[in-house]
Amino acid sequence: MGLSWKPIRHGQVYCSSACGRGCTRLAFEKATACAKTLARLLPGFKPRVWENLGWYWEVRCGSLTVGPRDGRGYSATYDSIIWADGRTPKAALQRLAAAWTKHSCSVDFDARTVRGIVATAAKRKASQPAREARDAK
Repeated sequence: MGLSWKPIRHGQVYCSSACGRGCTRLAFEKATACAKTLARLLPGFKPRVWENLGWYWEVRCGSLTVGPRDGRGYSATYDSIIWADGRTPKAALQRLAAAWTKHSCSVDFDARTVRGIVATAAKRKASQPAREARDAK
């Protein structure tokens, strides 16, 4: 039987035979929770979790991707053409929008889209404590 990228659970290990690192179920659950949380804050984004010598995550909206960067903040990328880093997902997206306006490329993308995503995410985050308090009742 060949190698597979389908993870199998053995106790605390949740890893595929193609990886073989011994990835843990806890790492998978953490990556999944991080991806889902950020996807909820960014309208139109979908979480993505994958395994390759560890569990990794990002959120995507078409060709726009946001994810953690080596434990030192976040990286935002558009179609692997242009990218930017920031301490927060919002900062990375804002820097991506600023970099895009300086970039001369004929790709169908508008920096206002990123600004709109950042603004909507900020509104959602601001209303989250009120929503959580209401849901707790």
